[in-house]
Amino acid sequence: MEDQDMGEDFSVEILSNRLGEAWPSLATQLGFDDAECQSIIVAHEGRVSRQAHYMLQAWIERNGGTLEMSTLIEALKEIRRPDFLRELGVEILDNETILRVAQKQKVQESWPELALYLGFNIEDCQNIQKSFPRRREQARQMLAHWRVKFNGANPLETLAKALQAVDIEVANELGTLQRIPPCTTLNCGNSDPVKFRRYFSQDGKSQLLGICCTMCGQEWLQDRFLFHPDTDKTRPRIRLYGVVLKKQLKVAMDTNPAFLVMGSRKKIDLDNALDILKVGDHITWQRPYILWHHAIVTGVDKENGLLKVIHWNKMKWSCGTTQIMETDISLGDQWGANELYQIEYGEEMTKANPIELVNARAKSRLRDTGYELLGDNCEAFASYCKIGVMESCQTMWVYNKVKTIVFETLVNAVKGVVKGYFVAAKEYVKAGSKAFLQQDGTVSVEEGLKAVGEVGSAELFERLCKGTDVVGAGIVIVIEGVACVWNLGECYQQREKGDLSMREFVKTATQLVVDALCAAGLAVSLGVAGHAGGAALGAAAVTFTIPGIGTAIGGFIGSIVGGAVGSLVGRAFGSFIGAPIGHCLARQIGTDDSAVRIEELLPGDQIVSYGNLLHPRHHAIVVSRSRDQSKVRVVHSTYGKGVVEEEVDFIEPVYKVIYREQNCFPPEKVIERARSKIVDDAYTYSLVWNNCKHFAQWCKLKE
Repeated sequence: MEDQDMGEDFSVEILSNRLGEAWPSLATQLGFDDAECQSIIVAHEGRVSRQAHYMLQAWIERNGGTLEMSTLIEALKEIRRPDFLRELGVEILDNETILRVAQKQKVQESWPELALYLGFNIEDCQNIQKSFPRRREQARQMLAHWRVKFNGANPLETLAKALQAVDIEVANELGTLQRIPPCTTLNCGNSDPVKFRRYFSQDGKSQLLGICCTMCGQEWLQDRFLFHPDTDKTRPRIRLYGVVLKKQLKVAMDTNPAFLVMGSRKKIDLDNALDILKVGDHITWQRPYILWHHAIVTGVDKENGLLKVIHWNKMKWSCGTTQIMETDISLGDQWGANELYQIEYGEEMTKANPIELVNARAKSRLRDTGYELLGDNCEAFASYCKIGVMESCQTMWVYNKVKTIVFETLVNAVKGVVKGYFVAAKEYVKAGSKAFLQQDGTVSVEEGLKAVGEVGSAELFERLCKGTDVVGAGIVIVIEGVACVWNLGECYQQREKGDLSMREFVKTATQLVVDALCAAGLAVSLGVAGHAGGAALGAAAVTFTIPGIGTAIGGFIGSIVGGAVGSLVGRAFGSFIGAPIGHCLARQIGTDDSAVRIEELLPGDQIVSYGNLLHPRHHAIVVSRSRDQSKVRVVHSTYGKGVVEEEVDFIEPVYKVIYREQNCFPPEKVIERARSKIVDDAYTYSLVWNNCKHFAQWCKLKE
């Protein structure tokens, strides 16, 4: 890795040094006339690089001090200097490269499949086949046509991904990709330019923000994107396209294996989703078959009611092949999107991964294939875009579930073996004594031990087989019960921290209980069935050589497989019936609430705070906030003092009660109604009939 740093004007310095005698041609395209060019030559006579540098600086000053990269790129294209463009991070797909790729035998054989990955449809491919009889020419024409219509920033990288998707080695053919120093991650050493993702800004300037090694996942980013700042200036670095990139150190992600999605999630009202969501947001909704679907927002079209997202999706023309693509979706048409959430990553993580970088990561993965349910899935992709780490809570949940089943099975299997050996030892003593007594002491020691062994081994394997039937009702119910209680505890902590509204807490808790009951039931059933089936198969396969061992091993494996499958299938079934049950229970709650920060409060809001054991939830109407954002002035109904207006400390968590706007009075009317009861001596507090909640609802809601 190269250890060299450069100033912020690296593009100007590099371009000045490389332009040489060609700088007047570029100056003309940038708006300089002949007289201006001549004056620059006279002022810096004999110093060509200095002349170029002065011209570029003058051009930047004319644009208000801004380096308009898009204008510079177009000017370099006009003077036909692709070498300069590559120095600025712009990939050039020239005729020579297209011809070199088309000459590859495998490309000629499979170009229609390659075309599908490049965005062509079947009709386009058929038209090319009709117009050009030779496969080599068909491949070349397809690539040439794609280059003309391609409007992205990185054609070489896009073509490389498509070629990799159809299993074509492209490193030599795409040699025009700028070489990258070998990745320094332990045991990696990747230096193949095709196996690095490049993050380019999407603002038209094509600025390189960073790269990522696809072999090990290591990122190299501009200084401003480093999660751990390079304060001592010793961080490993590289220079690519004239940009200094530094090694991103490991970023720890806060995950929770109790849930199938990150706990830090916020419910998004579907009716207002397009007003709330913004570019760079990570959104998710639960499919009816247990898994959650995840996507990164890249655009909001309020006029047409569409959301532009990048996510794993099935290609239309490739028999269901899944690919990362950018699509316009209507949330109302998405299966399961009636429950829409935004995943939150915290202030520190969000600051280190601004929208610019999130968007660039997402764009760098467009047209990627190779979806993995327990690996590179939709959640792992969204996590990667947000923080550069591929992490999936769904994968963690499955891993922990299988690990628990296997661990418990192994523990109880060991118990069965130990128990079997104790029984065997007992039978050895009994059988040995009996054998010697029956032979009147004339039998040999060897014959007696043989008799003991025959009885003992049969009893041992019989007991061992019984001991491995571990996925039984008691064990599985205990496992699922303990896990469910722990999950409910985590869920309640999220509620206390303000991450879940009341209705979301009820729905989530209901889902957890139903999932656990279904998982336990099917794990018990399939675990026992798997044990019986495995024992039978094992006996048939192995017992004729080693009596009893096949039954034990088969039952052991069968119980693991049956229990694991039963638990997962149970969870899937639970997701079908748990969601409607949770919705039904949540609807029984008269009003919903969600956590709120003091700066989010508005006059007329109804808030709920935690009190003591006898009065756990206290309701009040907001009048105003203090300037230091530490106190809030409220009107509320109290047991001892009646209705009062006072300033109280804002101690989180505080929840805001959610109503439909059309059902409520305007804020000023709400406060007027609240204050009217302060002087009303006839208005008395009643714990059952007229408590603080009744008062707040009377202030807020129309009759």
